[in-house]
Formats: sequence, C-alpha cells, structure tokens
Amino acid sequence: MAWHSFFSRHFAKKAFTSTRQALLFALRGPSWSSYVNYDSLIKDGFLNAVAFACIMESAGASAGVPWTLSQVARNGTLTPVPDTHEAWKIIRRPNLNETASDFKKAMVAYYYLAGNIFLTRVSVPRRGREVPQELHLLFPDRAAYAPIYDTQGQMIGVIYTETLPNGRTQRRAYALPLLPNDVALPSQDNTTGDVGRLLHIKHFSPDKTWFGQSPLLAAAHAIDSLNAGLAWNTALLQQYGRPSMVFKTERQLQLNDPEYEILKEGLKGQVGGPEKAGDNLILTGGLSIDKMGFNATEMDWLKGMDAAGLHVCRVLNVAPELVGFPGSKTHDNYKTARESLYTENVFPTMMMIAEHLTNWLLPLYGDNLVLGINENAVNAIWEARMGRLRALEKAWWLTLNQRLEMSGLPTIGPAGAVRYIPSNLTPTVFEEAKQLADAHVPGVTITQNGTVHIAA
Repeated sequence: MAWHSFFSRHFAKKAFTSTRQALLFALRGPSWSSYVNYDSLIKDGFLNAVAFACIMESAGASAGVPWTLSQVARNGTLTPVPDTHEAWKIIRRPNLNETASDFKKAMVAYYYLAGNIFLTRVSVPRRGREVPQELHLLFPDRAAYAPIYDTQGQMIGVIYTETLPNGRTQRRAYALPLLPNDVALPSQDNTTGDVGRLLHIKHFSPDKTWFGQSPLLAAAHAIDSLNAGLAWNTALLQQYGRPSMVFKTERQLQLNDPEYEILKEGLKGQVGGPEKAGDNLILTGGLSIDKMGFNATEMDWLKGMDAAGLHVCRVLNVAPELVGFPGSKTHDNYKTARESLYTENVFPTMMMIAEHLTNWLLPLYGDNLVLGINENAVNAIWEARMGRLRALEKAWWLTLNQRLEMSGLPTIGPAGAVRYIPSNLTPTVFEEAKQLADAHVPGVTITQNGTVHIAA
C-alpha cells in the first residue's frame, strides 16, 4: 500500500470532524504559570530575559549607592559619624563572603524577585550588650518559614528550614523585631544552633499573609506571553518557518497504529529540523496540504512580544530604554531614563531598606544613629543635581543654610542664617523708598539723580 494511502486512512479513523476539532481548539483558554513557590518564580519569572534585565538593572544600580551614617542632635540636625565608629565595620563589610555592594545587590534582587528580604545578624555579648559581628541574607522561599506564636496568638518568630549542601536540612529559630532584644524566644523542638534575630522587609501585599507579594506576580501573564512567544519562535525556526500542516486526500481510508507510526517517522525525517529548510515536498495520489496555524507575520509576533516586554518594565518600574527597547516613547533619551531609574526606583528602595536597618540594627550601637544614602555620589544624576544647585544659587530669598539643607549638605552655623538681598533691587514705589531714605533707614540711600539704592 502506498504511503499516501496510509496517511489518508489515519484521518478516517478519528471520530471528530474538522469543525468539531476547531471548536474544541477555540474553547481552550491560555495556560498560565502558577508562580506559587520560589522555584517557579526563578524558573518562569527571573530567568525571563526582560524580567532578569529589569531586576538586575535595579539591583546593580542600588549596589553603587553609598551608605551614610549620621547622628541626630537634639535640635534635629544630622552630624556625620566618624569613620572610626564601630557601626561602620558591619555596614562596609556585612560578612566575610560579601562586600557591601554584593549585599545591597542581593537585598534589592530578592525584594523584586520574591517580595521579601530576610536578614539575620550574628552577634557576641560584650559588657552586657549585644554587639553584631555579621549580617546574612536568608533565602526568601516562603516554604522555608514556619511561624512561632506566643500565648496570645501573636507571631513573635519563625523557624527557618535550610537545605545544606550535603542534602541534609537544618532548622533554626529566629525572633522577629516585635520581640524586644532583652526577651528570649521560647525554646523550640528540633531546632539547631542559637536563636537569632530576624529582620523581615516585605513588599506590600493585599492578602492576610505576613509575606510580601512578589512584583513578578503582577507581570506573570506578560512573562508567560514572552516565554511562550520565544518557545514558539524557536520551534518555528527549527521547522524552517513553516506552521503545522494537515495532509488530506479525497478518499477516506483508515490507518492502523504501526502504519501511522511509520508514516509519522517518515514525514519527520523528510520535513523536520532546520537542516531541511528549503526542501520541497512532492505529493502524489491526490494528497494536498492545508496550513494549520499562523506564521510570525500573521500573528504580529514582534508587536506582541514588545507589548509584553513593556508591561514587565512597567511593573518593575524600569525604563524600557535601559533593557533594550529603543523604540519606546516613555523617555526622551537614555540619560533621562537613567535619572528616572535612580529618582523613582533606586533611591526610594534604598531609603526604605536604610530605615529598617536604622530601627533594627543601629540601636545596638547607641542612640540616635541614622543610616542613609549619599545621593550626591551617584554620577548618573549629577547633571540634574547641578541644575538644581544652579537654581538654588539664584534663590537669593533663601539663607545659605537653607540652600545647603535643600542640597543635602550640612549647614555652617549662625553665619549661614543671615539673609541677604541683592544691591540692585529697588522698591516699586519711589515715594515709599524716599520715605525710608528720609527716615535714615540703614542701607537705603537716594543719589542726586533720584536713584534709590538698597545696600546688601
């Protein structure tokens, strides 16, 4: 029996008509990724090229923003803390394996990937107080944390289950900041190691759980579209750009299973794979081919991928120009996009982390210490900041101290509180100025030609 007879008999063997098959296909909805656990966030979300680029763009920029350490005086002014202060040691080198830049990058990446930052400290007792020695980040996998409640049902700690490199698991108990430092966490069964202190920084979550919501959840459908589009494009390229096809004959013949497998393997060897691109298929015995599906042009593939990528950028608050979308109209140019990354994304996130560390870590080193960020050290926004400084320079109605405060610089004391006005300013009403001059007001004089002068 000829191969085209085998093939034609296969379709007669199925009970569905083409109309019923098309109806079933049309009723099938999209299949979305679940993103219910940390593994799916990494596999389906973080490994997507656009999401990865956005998260690492924010994390990398955050790593380059320096910390500042200040002390708040009684009048509310901030005084820089000397480099010799013991708090600087752990800020500049959180642990032996990570630098400050590595640590900041990991914190921000976890925040945008999982919506949670879990930070713990290793301390030693010294003269009756706790002295932190190292800071460590824990993996933000929700499944690793089990809550610990007190007798009133208030959550005061967690049990963190960690998988060691040898495959064994280890359980540690950590107290949340709600529990004061001088109050011990109740002992827990089957836990190893000393009880530690845990700082949990979480993204806003609208549900009732104590975990933060991953920003990738809001971009999940767009990421799925990108992943599916790239997978479809790869499969289409491997089939040299031809969509799926239906082979038809005029006669209704039936194919048994062995004959069907022989025919399927024969067609795969003849038309499958990129090395068959451009080969022609000769049909005999009344066979014809109908296309099943759409090609890239018909699907408007590029526009769909761009739309999904822009949606991911919008959710993660990163300008499209920074991750490879030059045709976007969100910003006028790349420089403006870089400035917006810092002012709208990096600086607010780093300040939020600094506030948490100020409340959780710095009280162990004394009162009134504040952790901040040095925005002036970021070169990407230097030009915009210089424009602001030039505008402040012309604001003569402000004192020097007020200009310094608005510039983020320390004031110079009473000498900077004196208010000056330019000498070329004159009152709009001459008679009022003349009355001031006649009253011998200091600094107001009238020349012989009637010009009023107000001295600086």
